[in-house]
Amino acid sequence: MISWKKGKVKRVLNSAKDIQELEVEVDGLPGRAWNYPLLTGEALSNDHVYLNTTAVEKGLGSGGYHFVIANLSRIPDPCPGDGHIMKLRYTPYQVKVLSVEEEASPYHRQIKDFTSLQGIPVIVGTLHSMLAP
Repeated sequence: MISWKKGKVKRVLNSAKDIQELEVEVDGLPGRAWNYPLLTGEALSNDHVYLNTTAVEKGLGSGGYHFVIANLSRIPDPCPGDGHIMKLRYTPYQVKVLSVEEEASPYHRQIKDFTSLQGIPVIVGTLHSMLAP
């Protein structure tokens, strides 16, 4: 189960197009959080947010950071892009992306013209945490 807590953005520590580092207040205590603007919209000081606090509560390897689940103060803009492939599919956060094999991709020609790995063995796993121990 995900542990949800309501928090407030105290200030934006660092901000880039794809990620924001936030100082937040959760249950009256200071904390840090990562926000992914393409999923949840840009976060600003004084915004009220829902946070995934599970990793911090369990002492897992998130570096002590919570993750913004939703910004209650603003609705994010629609996801930009021309892609047709869904990432995080079948979750509330599914987003479309332009994959390399799509015709609109700048890498489409390289993928289409590829012929061989010349005998190099390859192991494909969708996610490292899905591999058997």
